[in-house]
Amino acid sequence: MRSIGILGGTFDPVHHGHLRAAIECREKLKLDEVRLMPVNDPGHRNLTIANSTQRLVMLRMASEISDGLEIEDCDIHRDGVTYTIDSLEELRQKYKKASLCFILGTDSFNRLHIWKRWKELINYAHLIVVRRPGHPLDPEKDQIRELLNQQQTSDASKLKKQTSGCVYLTEVPMIDISATRLRKIFENKNDPTGLLPQTVIEYIKQHDLYKKE
Repeated sequence: MRSIGILGGTFDPVHHGHLRAAIECREKLKLDEVRLMPVNDPGHRNLTIANSTQRLVMLRMASEISDGLEIEDCDIHRDGVTYTIDSLEELRQKYKKASLCFILGTDSFNRLHIWKRWKELINYAHLIVVRRPGHPLDPEKDQIRELLNQQQTSDASKLKKQTSGCVYLTEVPMIDISATRLRKIFENKNDPTGLLPQTVIEYIKQHDLYKKE
């Protein structure tokens, strides 16, 4: 069975923290690929700064650093506020017989109850919960703990034997960098070398992204 990881985000901008998480999950879970899925207008986050076209261009540049990284643009081309459940429904129609593994951090999983139709997510994909520094696994709602107790597996092979339905906890080496910090670095004209691909740095400078107004 084909296995596809899905890593969503604003990617504003994409950086080596995103890319390392995607690559490590692909290698550790033996996924065929990880698709980086930029969101258009996330319903539970602040609006983005770079526009959708710019973020998509930067992602395409960044994905070239490693085999097995692809771009999934179904969300970014959707009008208005977008939600993960809508994207997973669309991806399930697109990849009917594949194992879909939606990757999220412990910080997001702990607050999964604020996501639209969160209880249905597992009907369309496995949930791969990556432990993040400073964010221990500590769900805010009993319903999320119940989901974890009922659906958690420590057997990674199950992720390739069924198309959805499991919650799998994993740890991958994390790079301590955030898009917010990166935007501030560019705003202050400091050196971002090593924090994101050089091609992305050059694109940001060429298009004067994240500069002070």
